[in-house]
Order: sequence, then C-alpha cells, then structure tokens
Amino acid sequence: MGQGNINIVTPPTWTRAKGYPIISGGTAAGITLVDQYYTVYNLFSIFQVLPSSGTPWDQDNAVKELRDLKFQRFDIQPTDSKGHAFITLTYGISESAIDEDDDDPKYFLNNNSFELPLERNAGYRTKWNYDLYFYADGSSYSQPAWWDTATDRSDATGTEKDGEYLWDTNNPGGLWKKVEERQKPGTESYIVPAPVVEEHRWYKDQTDANTAASTVGTLVTPANVFGVSGGEWLVVSANVEPDDRRWRLIRRYQWAKDWDNDLYS
Repeated sequence: MGQGNINIVTPPTWTRAKGYPIISGGTAAGITLVDQYYTVYNLFSIFQVLPSSGTPWDQDNAVKELRDLKFQRFDIQPTDSKGHAFITLTYGISESAIDEDDDDPKYFLNNNSFELPLERNAGYRTKWNYDLYFYADGSSYSQPAWWDTATDRSDATGTEKDGEYLWDTNNPGGLWKKVEERQKPGTESYIVPAPVVEEHRWYKDQTDANTAASTVGTLVTPANVFGVSGGEWLVVSANVEPDDRRWRLIRRYQWAKDWDNDLYS
C-alpha cells in the first residue's frame, strides 16, 4: 500500500505484514486503523519499542482524515515456533477528539435583501406614489407649497369642498380633478440590503446545542460580521442536527439598520 509522504515511525527490527494497514470506518464509529508487523519474538525488545498510548499513526498529519488516529491497543501473537511474532497495533479516534466542543466555529456571509414600503424610506415623499387631486368647484388650481415636501397625506384634507386637496391612488370621481401625477408609478416598495451571517458550531451534548439554539428572536451580534458596520443583528433561525458523534448548531443572524426594540431585545 502506497503511503506517499505519511511519516510513520516503524522500529528498525520490525517488518510490516503484507496487506497492512487496514483502514475501516463508519459515520457512527469513526475510523479505525489496524497495522501489523513481523519481528523476532523477544518480549523485552518488543515492549521497548511499542508506541505509547495516544501516539499518532501519522506523525506529520499528512492525511487530514487520519490525523486524529491515536494508538489504543496492541496484540502480540507468537508464531508456532515462538521464534517470531506478529505485532498488531490498533489506532482509533479518542473520545476526547470526537466529543469535545468545537472552539473554532465557522462563519459564512449571505448577502440577502428584503422589500420595505416606500413610506419607510428615509427620503420618502408622498408625491412618489400618490396622485394629488383638487376639488374644483369654481376655484382654479395652484400647486401648494407642501406638494414637493410632504411625507404623509395630512396636508390634504380630502374634504369635498371647493379648493381642497386629496392624495389618492385612484380617481375618486366627482369634482375631484387630478392635478399632479405620482412620480414613481408602479413602485410601492424598495429593496433593502439584509446581510445574513450563518454560524456553524459543534457540541458534544445535545442539550447544550439546544440551549444555544434557543436564542432565536434575540439581538445577538455574531463573532464575525464580515465588515458590516452599524445596525443590529437578530437571530432569525437555529437548527440542531447530528454530525457524527457530535451535534452541530446552524444559527443565522440577520442584519437590519434598526430592529424594533419593543419586540426584540
């Protein structure tokens, strides 16, 4: 079996048996590696060079899938003549390597967006999406000073009385005469950037992962905001799922310029 640049410390008097190492694994059990050697049957010499508990199989971590494999147990089987022996070494992933909480969470940025009504825009003007009507019962129309600056419809009373004004999106009929067209016809909303940071974090205990997931609906700033400044972050979703022998929390934080602090805290 070719091993490339993997650095394995083998005693000089040992010869690897044909067909080894044998690597097996599964999602639940993790990876197990069995190595076997042939050497002179001398217990003193064998114990002098046996790897100590926790010794990595791959000394240089050349293969990431095997980097957590540590020495766990040995088996010494003498040949019939007892002149030589087969030494079987078993490597596996320790409980601590599998089950410890993750101290290096991963973060990802998604540049999402959502729509807001035009009225929520900081520079909103009523003339953007409303027509102005004038009740003409003898009077002539003159553009009111507030037409250009109005941010709501309060300046136009809508009273059916000569010389009064009305903001509306539909022609009310009667003596109402449309005197000013809306400036942004067909536009009722606008796109707002809504960055979403997704966090992946691992836990050995499902209860701890579920506790972390319970932050949905609260204002929490993720550890990595990818340069997004100002505003606030709201935890909008959190999922817990099994990942090998640990539990993975996937938590999403959504940015907004200002979340309603009466609803979220």
